[in-house]
Amino acid sequence: MKLYFEEIARIGFKRNLSLDSILNAYFYALHKLKNKDKEMKKLSRLIEEELTAEKIKENAKASE
Repeated sequence: MKLYFEEIARIGFKRNLSLDSILNAYFYALHKLKNKDKEMKKLSRLIEEELTAEKIKENAKASE
């Protein structure tokens, strides 16, 4: 997180971002990191569902 904040601060000063913008970016990234496990579980479920649907389609084609 420290590295991210340093990069945001460096870019922010180059682009003349306000302190509010820099802090908002920091808190947004922090929130995303805290919720990454939930997001990973959602993605895993979606991938599993898609793979299952593909297998069903393949089996249906094979049985024709």
